[in-house]
Amino acid sequence: MTMTTIRAVPGFLPSTAGFHFANQWPHGPAIRLAVRVPGPVPVELELRIGDTANGLCGGMALATIDRWLVGEPPPPDLTPPPEGSDLFREIVRRQIDSLGWGVAVVRFWRAGAAGASTRARLAVRDAWPAVRREIDSGRPAALGLTHVASADPRRLVGDHQVVVYGYELDATAGTVVLWTYDPNHPDDDAIRLRLSLGGADGPLAFDYVAGEAPVLGLVRL
Repeated sequence: MTMTTIRAVPGFLPSTAGFHFANQWPHGPAIRLAVRVPGPVPVELELRIGDTANGLCGGMALATIDRWLVGEPPPPDLTPPPEGSDLFREIVRRQIDSLGWGVAVVRFWRAGAAGASTRARLAVRDAWPAVRREIDSGRPAALGLTHVASADPRRLVGDHQVVVYGYELDATAGTVVLWTYDPNHPDDDAIRLRLSLGGADGPLAFDYVAGEAPVLGLVRL
């Protein structure tokens, strides 16, 4: 007999709670800082940090959760906001927040640099329980997806962040299906991330959106 547990955040759907534009940004700095160099002739310099073309998925994920928690719908915009706009600055600020003062970066790096068995353990014993607690409490949960297996920190830009708002847990089969808002796929209520929980010390089997890089692991945010 199959024992399936289904939980979902009431009222949350990507098509109504998520941004209606995709996580596709032109090349440009995420942050511009004006720096004044003192001297006989002061010089104004501009410091540019980051490249938005690498994506702002973490900022979009957290800003989506922010809005849902206070009952505010997303803006109707179908294209990403321009640099310097209020919404752009909000998403960039939340992108920085999503890195957790470097904690999330270390977790992404650890998962990417680890072997398959360690990634499985991190997913089953760390990331999935954290997501489940949030969903069971009635809140959407941010989740990191490891796409790149590498110890090179420069390749962390290939990883991703999404929002999970529901799950289907089959305790008999040892599988879970996560209902997912992916900033790369706006207004899509059918996105599911499927994984096997059968062996926390062995490889996991992931099934995700066609066209996306394969998911190799999960990262708690």
